[in-house]
Amino acid sequence: MSVEGLMEDALDSDDPLERARLLNEKVLPAVTALRQSIITQRALSVKEACDFGNGGDGFTYSQVANTLGVSKPLVQQMVALAREIHTLRVNDFSGP
Repeated sequence: MSVEGLMEDALDSDDPLERARLLNEKVLPAVTALRQSIITQRALSVKEACDFGNGGDGFTYSQVANTLGVSKPLVQQMVALAREIHTLRVNDFSGP
């Protein structure tokens, strides 16, 4: 079920304690998982832009930072996260 659906179900509850329980046990974990997915995809997209964007030449960290309206160190952190994600995926794929 989508985050919106879970939220709607929780807010439809007349019992405030049940509503709080649903928000705590269902909605918050779903939001956390969605946020994690967004952060992962953003990091991978930033790394791809730095590596292959701009017609294959790649964008600089500064160009990406300016486009996204974030700091260059944040772009560097996203690229480092993307490298770590890639390493974990390769290790998971190759197995023990």
